[in-house]
Amino acid sequence: MCALALCLAALTQEARAGGGQHPERGAGQPIDERLDDPWRWRQIEIPPAEHPMLAIRPWGESGVAGAQHGDLHVFDGYQWSRHHVWQALLEQQLTAAFAVEDGLLLFTGMRIAFWREAAAPAHIIDERTDPRPRTPPCQDAEGRVLTGLDNQVYQVTSARMEPFLDGPPGTTRIFGLGTDADGTLYASCDTGLWRRTVAATWERLPGQGTAGRDGRLPRVVTGDEHVYFLPSAFDAEHRGMGWDGQQLTSLPDVQRRVADPIEDAAVTNDGTLIVASRFASLRVYDDRGWTHVAPSAVQGEYVRSLCVTEDGRLVILSGSGRMFACDIESQRWRTHDTEEGGVSASINALALAPDGRLWVGTHDGIALWNGSSFDQVWHEAGDTGVSLASVTTLCVTPDGQLYAGSGSGFGGYVRFDGERWHHHTEPEGVSDWCVHRIRATADGSLWFALLSHGPTIDAAGGLARRSPGGSWTRYTTAEGLPDNRCYDLAMSGDGEFVAATGGGLAEWRDDRWARIRTPGSPQRRVFALHVSRDGDLWAGCGLNQSGVYVRSDDRWRRLRAAAGRPLGAADFVDHPVSGVFFSSHMGLSWYEQGNVYEVTGPGELPACSFWPLATDQQGTLWIGSHGRGLIRFAPDDKSAPQIIASPELDWHDGRAGVTVSWLAADWWNETAADSLRSEWKLDNDVWEPASPERQITLSHPKPGRHTLQLRVTDQAGNSDSIEKHFLVPLPGPELIGFRLALGLAGTLIVAMGLFLLVRNRQLRLAQRRLHVLNVRLLSSQETEARKISRDLHDDLGQVLTATALELQLAQRPGDETRRANALDRALEGARDALQRVRRLSSVLRPRVLDELGLHEAVSTYLADHEQRTGMAIVSSIALEGVPLSPAVSGHLYRILQEALTNITRHSEAGTVRVELRADEEQVLLQIEDDGVGFDPRRLPLERGVGLAGMRERAHLLGGSFTITSRHGLGTRIKVTLPPGHPHADGDTPSGDTK
Repeated sequence: MCALALCLAALTQEARAGGGQHPERGAGQPIDERLDDPWRWRQIEIPPAEHPMLAIRPWGESGVAGAQHGDLHVFDGYQWSRHHVWQALLEQQLTAAFAVEDGLLLFTGMRIAFWREAAAPAHIIDERTDPRPRTPPCQDAEGRVLTGLDNQVYQVTSARMEPFLDGPPGTTRIFGLGTDADGTLYASCDTGLWRRTVAATWERLPGQGTAGRDGRLPRVVTGDEHVYFLPSAFDAEHRGMGWDGQQLTSLPDVQRRVADPIEDAAVTNDGTLIVASRFASLRVYDDRGWTHVAPSAVQGEYVRSLCVTEDGRLVILSGSGRMFACDIESQRWRTHDTEEGGVSASINALALAPDGRLWVGTHDGIALWNGSSFDQVWHEAGDTGVSLASVTTLCVTPDGQLYAGSGSGFGGYVRFDGERWHHHTEPEGVSDWCVHRIRATADGSLWFALLSHGPTIDAAGGLARRSPGGSWTRYTTAEGLPDNRCYDLAMSGDGEFVAATGGGLAEWRDDRWARIRTPGSPQRRVFALHVSRDGDLWAGCGLNQSGVYVRSDDRWRRLRAAAGRPLGAADFVDHPVSGVFFSSHMGLSWYEQGNVYEVTGPGELPACSFWPLATDQQGTLWIGSHGRGLIRFAPDDKSAPQIIASPELDWHDGRAGVTVSWLAADWWNETAADSLRSEWKLDNDVWEPASPERQITLSHPKPGRHTLQLRVTDQAGNSDSIEKHFLVPLPGPELIGFRLALGLAGTLIVAMGLFLLVRNRQLRLAQRRLHVLNVRLLSSQETEARKISRDLHDDLGQVLTATALELQLAQRPGDETRRANALDRALEGARDALQRVRRLSSVLRPRVLDELGLHEAVSTYLADHEQRTGMAIVSSIALEGVPLSPAVSGHLYRILQEALTNITRHSEAGTVRVELRADEEQVLLQIEDDGVGFDPRRLPLERGVGLAGMRERAHLLGGSFTITSRHGLGTRIKVTLPPGHPHADGDTPSGDTK
């Protein structure tokens, strides 16, 4: 994600092409491939006008400026603003715009003008009436704007154009000027190419021959480390030259025999030259030479004008007047050559290891990728003699073991335990089968989808399952499969097994496989299966065949791309942010919120034929291509939204209140402005939602210094925040004198008003705390419900599913030993399920509190907590002879739990003292720690919800709750309750009678 950027809504100094720090030139993905990525281009809507915009120039950090018939239009990354300059000035093309002093210098073909935003029209500084043209202007490191005329260099100020220095010796005409970040001035003259450092003399660049003379190289384009001298047009004779600080070299021939006029040029932040010419769209020059790039966004048009903003974005204006922006700094796509790693460039399988490394299965070996290089490569499975050729599937089990299958390189499967390779041919005859897919399911089983070699494809194959105990079960058409050609298997969201075969889908029902014939479901070969996070079942019909289906809420539908393009899926993967991706020979596609997006297309990426997919914990998508190696794709690599105008404070009624307003935008238009979520927080209070207009009103802020935090979040979860500090002054002397004049009556009124104001603020704060408490309680209930549901499904449900399968197996006639073993495993599963139910019940309601009372429940909990955390707990419990109501026992137990949880999380305490005693008058619970302590008065709302919950429990039973704490002196919580209470029902356990 991009770093936070703040762009004030004021004119800023123009960003010179290539300015700022940049990474090493040529690092990462070649720029022509980055420019050709359709995911990175965004079209910018321009203001409608009678006359088209002819040129664009950098403006501030992210913005650009252009002129339309007397009006200057500025796009600051959020919106367009229009400034009327002077119709006669901007009838021609805007060639440059520079911020100087308190205004702007504007250059057109014949005029130079100075313009202040508040003043109109602009003031004309120079207007050419003779044929002698000025050189294109430039701005040096000190902010001076320079241009050339005849053999003189002139400085242009807000008032005039005056001589600055003489041109190089013997020069009669200067054709072009440019400056680099060090302040060196470069000139293209009729005597050649020159440079002049600060406080030095002109020196002719070595090694140029006759280059630049007679106006052949009039355009000077500078970056931090490179200077380029370009002709007016590329042809067979005029190529241009480059200076790297050490030597001057001729640029390679662009292979253009007919003159191709240069429209515009700029240098990127990484030193790459980008040239817009009439017949070639964009030409890119870097360490690899010239590359012709035709961005898909331009659709065959030529580029009229281009510029590079200070933050590294390329903005182009097409011949038809459309504007596009491209983040050329992005490294979203990267290709890693697997052949250099020692294996084939055709990848068939990927699997993520527990340590984050990636297993890569290819046509002639298996490699382990650490994110930047290949750690290890195997062409053979150790000393087994098995050649790891034509690897079709990889599977990593939870214990870190790797299983691999092959299409033709070896029979059976191989296993790598981290040290040695093993070759397995069980069950009997597995060596005759091609293992197309290996899946590890949640019940601990391993499933093998099998195809056979040779012509007997219907006589072998099917599915083979190895149970956690090591026993094998094979399923074929005899057990109801539609076809013995099996390609994949998945466990659906409801715990049922689904198989993908050459004859369609089948699911396990009533102790056998049954073909899925639901309307809309695929009725032909299914190649890949996937169950997404939301429980939907996905089915893909093949690597080079069309057909992608999804089952949601028991309804099937076939996905279709825009314009009716066919979709294929040979593999699926969930992305933590961007939905489901699927791949095939037809490319890579992305599904989110009911829409299908085509990520790739012919000629737009390093490869378009993909098969295996994997995603890591950082959200990076790893793609195995056919012939281009391993490809990295970061789909959530998007710019964060920006607060582009600082908060403006509008005071009203003295100290009665202040209105704060600001602007925000997503530069890439990924999220519409009205869809950005804004929040605010005052003095470390809780985050509050702001109105869509991004304006809040703070009523009656107390005197003193305040910190206001603003945060804006887009639909992808990217955020930008800013702080604003302001001071509410104390009453001034004139106000004090006025109050004294009012006398005692006025003082009383003010005192009453202040009392009501404080009371009102306390009530609002209490209401806010109650609101946050309610939200947290509801959230806790939902979280607990989801956890219980997940435990029931993922833990208990899997055990019961496995038990049911064993019982079904035991019901079959056959070998009595097999049936007895199945019954034993079913009985073991039932006992396991009973134990899990008891453990879940204990979490919901502590049994020890119901059965043995509060004394034993507290003692047991304290001992368990001391063992889990290592914290020393000193307890004193005296409850003998005092009957306690169920409500008192339950709430005391929950208060103790919450207190110890807070101490563990926040206090850094080493010792905790717990006192619990009861007599006929009251019950006392006191918890004291030796931790870091805190100030309860300044506790943020989100941190104080737990304390509020304890306080509510005590007040509900008619008791009191006090907390004492200071920084460095620990914390003490004291709860006193009456021994009996009428509210004995609810979710509290029964009472303690000891």
